Amino acid sequence: YGNGDPPFNARKFLKELQSDQAPDLSHLAFAVLGLGDTTYANFCKCGKDFDAALGKLGGRRILARVDCDGDPEDPFEAWTEALTDLLESPDALESA
Repeated sequence: YGNGDPPFNARKFLKELQSDQAPDLSHLAFAVLGLGDTTYANFCKCGKDFDAALGKLGGRRILARVDCDGDPEDPFEAWTEALTDLLESPDALESA
């Protein structure tokens, strides 16, 4: 969105995650998919920022971040399928 900035409705959330008052998120499992365009200098910066903030606060990354360039249909579908598989199998989620 814009030049790597989060969408308007996510700005406050990211700012809070990056603040000194952000909570411990070690209880949180997360996965991030970023949308972008490699013709911009800050390609998928918003997704990278969320991924970094959640990880820094102790969140457990269950899938590697995926950065989509241009038409996100194929990488989004693969990411969604991998995430769905993890969420449908508690054993797989525990080892992710």
